[in-house]
Amino acid sequence: MLLDDETLFYAAQERLKENKRFARRNNNVNQYLLRGMLKCGECGNNMTGTPAPQGSYCYYRCSKKLWRKSNGGQDYCGAPLLRADKADAAMWKEIKGKLLDWENLVKGLRKQKEEMEKAINPLTEQLEWVESRLAETKTELDKALRLHLADNLARESLDRIIAERRQEREGLERTRANLLGRIEAGKISDEDIQTVKDFAKKIAQGLENADFESKRRLFEILQVQGRVIQTDDGQQIKGSWLIPKRDLIVDVSSVPSITARL
Repeated sequence: MLLDDETLFYAAQERLKENKRFARRNNNVNQYLLRGMLKCGECGNNMTGTPAPQGSYCYYRCSKKLWRKSNGGQDYCGAPLLRADKADAAMWKEIKGKLLDWENLVKGLRKQKEEMEKAINPLTEQLEWVESRLAETKTELDKALRLHLADNLARESLDRIIAERRQEREGLERTRANLLGRIEAGKISDEDIQTVKDFAKKIAQGLENADFESKRRLFEILQVQGRVIQTDDGQQIKGSWLIPKRDLIVDVSSVPSITARL
């Protein structure tokens, strides 16, 4: 099934946000493999990585917890913290297992690539029109300025044209940025597929000593997303990845309770 326009829009927003977060990764000594990929099962907000106020562990916690002091507890989410090392290890084990069936995985990626390309074709056409119109507005402004300098256009008329074209350009530039994000979010490159294939072969050969950046890159290509759910036995991550109809269900060991300073 083709991705619909709304799906691409929200995927673009998440990709843009994640690019900003990932660009700052070297500023934080703690590494969160699932950073930007988890949502709270209680309220739907993003889960954010954070070290514990006491102790040596790091956790994922609902971003609404951050509001407890500033808003007197209103809209405060009481979902428990999720230990990052256990969540990351559990998700990596799940993905690693799927990589062992790398032939079917690559076939799925190629099929998804074809469907995504069909879905973004109309967006590419829209982008071409926006780029063309932006060029036209510049030409119209240059023409108006030449007419004014030749005393063939009053200053009031020039000011009006400048204001109208400036407003139009601002709208077009916002549209262009949005389209670029949606197109980027819907792309799977041949290089991405080859990266997954090579990585899967290494896993199959027993070469499992992947570093954090390699795992993170793989998760990004596979577009791993998850929602943290509380169960009777502890916590579970229910999510999705790039291959449709193959949901991720990852059981995470119970996390010891801690007193967080929120």
